[in-house]
Amino acid sequence: MKICFVVDSYPGLFKFGGIAAYTRTAAQALAARGHEVHVLIARRAPRSDCTDGAVHLHIRRVGWLPLLAKRFPGLGESISVAWALFWLQRRFGFDVVEFPNWEGIGLVSVWTGICRSVVRLHTSMAESLEVAGRTPTMGDRFMMWAERASARRAGRAVTHSRAHCDRLRASYGLGDVEIIPHGIALPNREKSITSKPLSVMTVGPLNARKGVATLLKAIPLVLEKVSQAEFWIVGGSEEHPLAVEFRRDHPTVTNVRFLGFVEGERLAELYSTCGVYVSASIYESFGLTFVEAMACGKPVVGCAAGAVPEIIEHEINGLLVPPSDEVGFAEAITRLLLSKEECERFGKAGERLARENYSMERMGADLERFFEKVCKG
Repeated sequence: MKICFVVDSYPGLFKFGGIAAYTRTAAQALAARGHEVHVLIARRAPRSDCTDGAVHLHIRRVGWLPLLAKRFPGLGESISVAWALFWLQRRFGFDVVEFPNWEGIGLVSVWTGICRSVVRLHTSMAESLEVAGRTPTMGDRFMMWAERASARRAGRAVTHSRAHCDRLRASYGLGDVEIIPHGIALPNREKSITSKPLSVMTVGPLNARKGVATLLKAIPLVLEKVSQAEFWIVGGSEEHPLAVEFRRDHPTVTNVRFLGFVEGERLAELYSTCGVYVSASIYESFGLTFVEAMACGKPVVGCAAGAVPEIIEHEINGLLVPPSDEVGFAEAITRLLLSKEECERFGKAGERLARENYSMERMGADLERFFEKVCKG
């Protein structure tokens, strides 16, 4: 098959988030299975074409229409994507194109019928606004409509967890939605790396949905019991307002590091070296960072919200606490830091689950079957 993914960023080229990370892994997995895979990267960057291994990358500059942007944000970008995809489709003849639902980037492409389309349901605009406690603006409401409309028009949707499937099937008014969990390139565990058992790591942007404020409130409570604990916060720099506030309120705490954006081998090294992985997210449609940590044999702590309980089996490979509960979060972290036996037991169970359920190869095979079914109509 000839398969194309549409995304607004890509690892190794631009700063990226979860959607781009999924896209690269999915593209590589399908290319490894012998398919011709392309990625249309739509962003305000110079036009270029390159490759990432066997995957063909097409960077295309997206347009921004000032007269439309206030009432219809994202529409100019969606028009630009449709135009770029039209020419790529003429050149390569894709069998299927997968769009993310986020901000309705595929709206114009799907409605004009340029290609056979699939929409992957990542965390939606409505979910993000709800978690942030923000009232939607007129522009937000348009993007929420665009997400729903593109998914419904495409007629084929896929997502990565049962919880998210149930939620968006209802809010989008969709019929069948395929569930294909994310996969990762499993690390080489034969390489010997010295871990730091009293180090606690989290990965993600410092925003309301990721619950970093809960973690920051929990840190002093943990240090009261485990004074030698270290905290590595990946995704936020020392200049971030939450980091500045933490330093102001806790001037004597020196074993908390705000490491900024980290990727590639450095991120893999941090996963392998940390003792415990935590995330206080109050909503996740999947929770990829938990899987990445589990694959490195790390015990995990998360909040019982969204799809997280589908990845963390409480008292099996980690611990679940209520969302926004800094006391419970601190107690769970402290418990693991003080119990080498539990860390080892949870870590081994987590690694087994990651290798059985969340490998890149398994995701590639599942996507292949799904796309074949889509192409057959």
